[in-house]
Amino acid sequence: MSRVRRWFDALRPSIRCIRCVRWLATGLGLAGWLYAAQIGSWTSERNRYHDFWSRLDAWAIVIGVLGLSVLVAIAGYGLSRVRNPWGKSAARFAFSLILADLALSWLTSTFVGVGFTAKYDAVFWLGWVSLATVLFFVRHPAWRISSALARLMWPLPIIYGFLVFSWPSWDGRGGDSSAIHEIPQETSRQDATAAPVYIFIFDEWSYPRSLEKGRFCADLPHLAAFGEHATVFHQAFSPADTTYVSLPRLLLQQRDGSLALSGGRAFWQTDQERRPLGELPTILDAAVKLGYHARLLGFYHPYHSLFQEHAFEARGYPNDPKRADLAGRTLELLVYNLDFLTDPLSRWIYRWYQSRHFSEHWRRHVTNIVAESLELLDRGEQNLFAVFHWPLPHGPFIFDKQGYYLGPYDPLRDTMYGTPEDYHRHLQLLDRRIGKIVQHLRATGRYDEALIVFTSDHSWRRDPLLTTKPNAPQRRHVPLLIKFPGQTEGQEVWDPVELADLQGLILPRLAGLRSSR
Repeated sequence: MSRVRRWFDALRPSIRCIRCVRWLATGLGLAGWLYAAQIGSWTSERNRYHDFWSRLDAWAIVIGVLGLSVLVAIAGYGLSRVRNPWGKSAARFAFSLILADLALSWLTSTFVGVGFTAKYDAVFWLGWVSLATVLFFVRHPAWRISSALARLMWPLPIIYGFLVFSWPSWDGRGGDSSAIHEIPQETSRQDATAAPVYIFIFDEWSYPRSLEKGRFCADLPHLAAFGEHATVFHQAFSPADTTYVSLPRLLLQQRDGSLALSGGRAFWQTDQERRPLGELPTILDAAVKLGYHARLLGFYHPYHSLFQEHAFEARGYPNDPKRADLAGRTLELLVYNLDFLTDPLSRWIYRWYQSRHFSEHWRRHVTNIVAESLELLDRGEQNLFAVFHWPLPHGPFIFDKQGYYLGPYDPLRDTMYGTPEDYHRHLQLLDRRIGKIVQHLRATGRYDEALIVFTSDHSWRRDPLLTTKPNAPQRRHVPLLIKFPGQTEGQEVWDPVELADLQGLILPRLAGLRSSR
C-alpha cells in the first residue's frame, strides 16, 4: 500500500500539470469564443478602413485574448479546488450559460447582424430567462458539453494571431491615427500672390433646415452675415447621401464611382473600370498645379493613407473612439465584445458604456478638429489651399448652441438619434463656428483676399421629412456659399449646381486672378 502511495505522490505534479493544461485550453477556447464575432467583423476590410486599422489593433487583440485566457485558466483551476458542492455547481452553471451566450451571439452576428435596438429588450429577457432555466435543470450534462466545446476550440486564439497580423494597416504610420503625409518640397511652387483658399465641408448640413424661403433662419446670424457678401447657391447637391461615397467623389470631382478596398489599398470603382486611387487627380492636386501648398484635414476617412500617393498633406481622425496606447486599446477591444452578445445584461452594460465612451470621444473629437483648423487659419500661410471636413452638425447631439457639453446621449437610443430640435441646436453651434472662422481670418488679414467655401457632404439623413430612398435629391440638397476673392456684395444663384463640379466654379477664378496680377 505504501508503494502505491509513493507512486501516486510521484505522479501528483504531473496530474496537476495536466489539470493546468486542461484549464489553459479551456481558457483559450472561451476567449476564442468571446472574440469570435468581433474577429468576424474585422474580416471586412471596410470595417478596418473605417477604424484606421493598425498593428496596434492586432497587438491589442492578441494581448486581450491571451490575457483573458490566463485569467479564465487561473479562475477555473481555483474554482476546481473549491470543496463546496453548491459553489462548484454554481460556477459550472455560470460557465455553461456564458459559453451558450458566446456561441449563440456568434451565430446571431454572423447570420443576422448586430445593432439590436432597445425595443426588443423584452424579447431578449424572455428568451434568456427561458434558456437559463433550461440550463439550470440540465447543468451537469451542460457543463460537460460546454467545457469540452471550449477545450476543443483552444486553437482559435492562435488562428486569430496569424489573421490579425496578416491584415495591412490603414492608419498611415504605426498607431498614430492623425499622422500627416509629408509632401516633397518640389511638388509645390511658392506663389505669394495666390489668393488663399479655404473649403469647409460640414457633415450632414441640411439646406431646408437652414434656410426658409431663400433666407437663413433668424437664429443663424453668422451665416446670414456671411451670405451678404458671398454667392449663395440655393440648388446645390452633394455627390451622394453617405460620407463614404460623397467625400471621395467631392475630392476627386467625380459624379459616379466609389471606393473599392483591397489589401490595404484603395481603388476607384466605376461600371467601366477599377483604377488605383493614386492615378486619379483630386481638387487639391489641381490646386498644387496652380502653385498652391494644399492641405486636407478631416475625420471619418483615413485621408493620410487614402491619398498617400498624392502631392498634398493630409490628416485623418477616426470616427469611433480609439485609444492610442496599447493598454487602453486592449481594454477598448475587450469591452467591444459586449456589442455582439445577445444576453440582456451585456447589451445593457455595453449601451451604457458606449454612450459615455463615444460621447466623450466625440466631445474631444470635435474640439480637436476645430482647434487644429483654427490654428492653421491663424498661421496666415501664403499660398494655402486647405480643405476641412468637420463633424458638425453631425450627431450625437451632445452640445448646446454655445458648444458646451450636455452629457452623453441616451443609451437606449443609437448614436445618431436626434429630434429636429436637437439638430437645430447643432445648427446654431455650426453658425457660431462659422463666425469663429470669419473672425480668425479677419484677424490674420486674409479674409478679404481669400476664396472661402462653406458646404456639406450630404443633408441630415435622419430628417423625418426626408424620403428614405437612397441618393434622392432631397437627401443631397446642401448649402453652398462661396465668397470669391475681393467679393463684398452678395449674389444668389438658383440654377442647379453639383458639388462634383466645384473645381470648375473656383479654379478658373483663381487661375484668372494669378494671370491678372
